[in-house]
Amino acid sequence: MLTRSSIAVLAIAIALLFHAPSARAALVCEATIQDVVFGEVSVRDGASDTTLANVSITCAGGTPSTSARVCIDIGTGSGGANAGRSPRYLAGPQGATLAYELTSGNYASSGGTLWTNAEFDVTLDANGDGSVVPGLYAEITSTGSGFVGGTYSSTFLSGSDVSLDYGAGSICTTSGDVTGFQVTADVTPSCTITAWPLDFGNIDGTIPAPIDDMTTLDISCTDGTPYTVSLGLGMGTNVTGPSQRKMMSGSEALTYGLYLDAARTMPWGDGAGDDHAGTGTGTGSNQSTPVYGRIQSGQSVPVGTYVDSVVVTIEY
Repeated sequence: MLTRSSIAVLAIAIALLFHAPSARAALVCEATIQDVVFGEVSVRDGASDTTLANVSITCAGGTPSTSARVCIDIGTGSGGANAGRSPRYLAGPQGATLAYELTSGNYASSGGTLWTNAEFDVTLDANGDGSVVPGLYAEITSTGSGFVGGTYSSTFLSGSDVSLDYGAGSICTTSGDVTGFQVTADVTPSCTITAWPLDFGNIDGTIPAPIDDMTTLDISCTDGTPYTVSLGLGMGTNVTGPSQRKMMSGSEALTYGLYLDAARTMPWGDGAGDDHAGTGTGTGSNQSTPVYGRIQSGQSVPVGTYVDSVVVTIEY
């Protein structure tokens, strides 16, 4: 027969059993990698085509207030790569390829570290959980000619192209889950143009014969892109055509023309009427195009500094 004291002891023992702490789950780490989307890229000299994707790493069930090490290995992808995975390639139309780099810490051109097997430390909180979101930096390194317009891509499959290992402390010993991802870029036509000043220097106020000089336009367009370059008529007054532009010094005018050819027979305007416009096809590299200038003869102007400003337009 149980006494009152033995019943009390039994109740306490049962209460302690029900409140015993459960065993801690083992450390588990995993990661999700965003797709790397360049969007539209120009692939021409001087272009900067970069993008950034997030790599979301989470760990749970570790020892509270310690750290975990996560190692993520990214292979060559379906587009392939050179030895050492630098550069990697995007595969495009008609067998064309586009070189790019995947790095951590920063873009390749800014000192980023080539992403092969990158390691990250995850600080675990009082519950043994933690997360970190490093960036996956991507940069197109191909420029110049030979790039067909269209979509370029490379696929990284989980397991075969992307793998994750993790461990407590500073060593990765256990395999974890990581998503695959895709890298894409769309090569589209684009152009830039830089106009350099035309300086006729010091001249006499009386001009019995034409005075010639020249400058250049630097044009860079995606390979295979046709373009047209037009020159405005300038800021002078009473301008009647591209060979009759006016440099002004106050109210005084000095007539000059801009031409496509060295013989100064093709006045460079917008292509309308008797005007001519410059045309060409992009190579992906810089194309230096001459602009021929001429101060027309038979003028007599006062001393002064004569200037004009001409708008240069490229259409493609």
